[in-house]
Amino acid sequence: MEFTFIQIIGIFVFLIGGIIFFLGISLSKDSVPQYNSNHNNIPPMTVISRGKNYDQTRIRGTNKESYTDMGAPSFTLSNPMGSLNIINKVSKSFGREDFLNMGNSQELRFVTRKSKGGHFKIIMGIEKDGVNQYYIEDVGSSNGTFLNNIDISNRGKVELRNGDTISPGGTFKVKFKIAE
Repeated sequence: MEFTFIQIIGIFVFLIGGIIFFLGISLSKDSVPQYNSNHNNIPPMTVISRGKNYDQTRIRGTNKESYTDMGAPSFTLSNPMGSLNIINKVSKSFGREDFLNMGNSQELRFVTRKSKGGHFKIIMGIEKDGVNQYYIEDVGSSNGTFLNNIDISNRGKVELRNGDTISPGGTFKVKFKIAE
């Protein structure tokens, strides 16, 4: 059986491609994120549930900077109309869409939409002694964010404590509760 020059080149390219593909597959397992206590290297993951009767569902995230590992504390924002459970998030922005089950349409119109940057965000920080601390920051909302009836607009990050009351736009109120 005799091969032409083009056929030999084709076979050579095919073999080299197969070797590269095989090496790529065998090396790719090294690039799979592994558990690490350094939160910057942990794959994104979050669990969000709304309302009283929803099961918590795991959702894979895409923004690694705003997620942490499964060991991160969780928190709940709730009022008599409903609740929003945030699990394993280091930072979370909130907008009108997050509170559809917590306020009426008249109240919600004072809460900035996420598409416009959101209303406020909650950030978890780790203090030097290893204790988790939460902060809240108004992110340039039109109607302000109130923490325990005090407007925190233009104040940057403000310490958030378990049991504090947050009022986006000064309308309805939600209670901040750290999960145990």
